[in-house]
Amino acid sequence: MHRSNATKRAVLSVLLERRGNLVSSGLLRTLAGVTRQAIWKSVESLREEGFPILSVPQKGYILKEAAFPDLAPSWIDFLLKDSPWGHPVLLWESLPSTQEVLKQMARNGTPAGALCLAEEQTLGRGRRGRVWSSPPRGGLYFSLLSRPRLLPSKIQLLNLAAGLSVSRSLQQLFGIPCQLKWPNDILWQGKKLCGILSETACEADRVHYAVTGIGINANIALSAFPRELSDQVTSLASILGREIDRGRVVAGIISDLHRRLALLETPSGEENLIAEYGRHCHTLRREVRVLTGERIYEGLAVALSAEGALCVETEEGLLSFSAADVVHLRPR
Repeated sequence: MHRSNATKRAVLSVLLERRGNLVSSGLLRTLAGVTRQAIWKSVESLREEGFPILSVPQKGYILKEAAFPDLAPSWIDFLLKDSPWGHPVLLWESLPSTQEVLKQMARNGTPAGALCLAEEQTLGRGRRGRVWSSPPRGGLYFSLLSRPRLLPSKIQLLNLAAGLSVSRSLQQLFGIPCQLKWPNDILWQGKKLCGILSETACEADRVHYAVTGIGINANIALSAFPRELSDQVTSLASILGREIDRGRVVAGIISDLHRRLALLETPSGEENLIAEYGRHCHTLRREVRVLTGERIYEGLAVALSAEGALCVETEEGLLSFSAADVVHLRPR
């Protein structure tokens, strides 16, 4: 596991600003406000993360122009330097689930904003405990800890906010027009690009913590997915024809989600979020099939409730579903 910290952020910030050029040890000490030994330790730690830093004896350091790992915690921490969220950044090469790591940290009192990423998840989960296909290397699998001031009945709003943040970030970074499928999927041309899962610990009237997991098919070849999924999924690399900097994607999503959840706590925040999601939701105004685990319903998805539930006009009347599997049948 790799972890970011404030001293490394300060050192990396200076080296990035002067990338390819010599930075004296004295200047680093002055700008970072730490000792020579602290500079050396930070540089060694950055090297362990994969940053190509060259030491010039008696002079200083050079961050070479060569590439470095795009999920290096100190890179993500640097990108989020102006955000109160995304600190600390924890990166694992492989672990069962980023969700479980943050849930344990939450129970131990970790503040909101902690971010956990993994290059591979061996037990990644989707809704209802389903396995989330997490091919090793190239995917973007991360979880964020929050402590929202929401009623437990409105926790679905977290998924909706996260969906909007993913969609907006991908649009801003790459010009990709994504589709939001209620309640927790991001599609591109009808194929799944991203899935979202929020899990909470609640009492009757308050949420103690929420862990929102986001899995994006990023730098993954479509051949890496199981054959039965090949016509149902896509990836950013497949859409764009190139690999992307996953760190910038994470940072964009986290920054936007922090802003949205802060607005959610304002007097009209919940209403505004529902309205915005409704404008971008590909599920609304479509014929859908809803699977609740007990029954199957078909009808027209007409609205979202104040809690983020899907309202469907069926033969039995207007029904509201707070959690269900939805299949898009045909455009109306």
